[in-house]
Amino acid sequence: MNRHCLYVRSGAPSALRKLATCNYGTFIHLAAAHEQLEIANAEGTGTGAELFARTGLYTFYSRLFSAREVIKGFLDSVKEVVFKYERKDLNGIQKRLVKHPSGNLYCRYETAFKTRTGDYRNPQVHHWGLPAVGSLIPKREYLHRWVDETGKAKDLGQLDRFQREKDFAARLQCEFIDAIKQANGDLVFAETVVNDIWQVALDELGSIVSGKGGDRYRKDQTKGLEVGIPKLCAERVSSESAATSGFVVVKKE
Repeated sequence: MNRHCLYVRSGAPSALRKLATCNYGTFIHLAAAHEQLEIANAEGTGTGAELFARTGLYTFYSRLFSAREVIKGFLDSVKEVVFKYERKDLNGIQKRLVKHPSGNLYCRYETAFKTRTGDYRNPQVHHWGLPAVGSLIPKREYLHRWVDETGKAKDLGQLDRFQREKDFAARLQCEFIDAIKQANGDLVFAETVVNDIWQVALDELGSIVSGKGGDRYRKDQTKGLEVGIPKLCAERVSSESAATSGFVVVKKE
């Protein structure tokens, strides 16, 4: 993966720094989830896929869980910025997202980053995990067979009993799914939701540019340019980005 890092000038107002940081935080969690799947797929002879099924799920879904919190921070930052420059008080997250043309964006946000994330993450929190047979894990609709009434994973004896059943092979084919395939599907769904959320945020921020606070907003975006950027960063960033953007992209050579 071609890694990028954002350098945010300390001279920028705190509201804009928070906005940029939450934007980057969401990106880094999703990028790390992608990288995890890429590494698992790159391992030869299925070793990476089996390792991902046994030990990688918790890290993967924890990334999505963390992204949910950072997305909330991003939307809160958008609200703060709009109020700072337009004196317009936006609604809470739920009311803002239901205005999306799809009509169900808030529901999809909760599904992607709470329900679908929690399905595979929660049974592993402070517990042993979920059963894995090779690179296969239980499909979402069969997870209830592997967790108790509190949502924690049942004991390992459950897996032993399952593997001794006469119809084990048929049930394995019916009730289990490749872990990477499941994770990738959940990641694609989550990223679709993020794209729609960012469109809502961009529309909200777009009102500033043409509003009464537009000039102050643009001026604040350039604060700190006069002092330049740290020497090490300066050696790795294009002069064009440094001169035109409030947030400078630093590329790893």
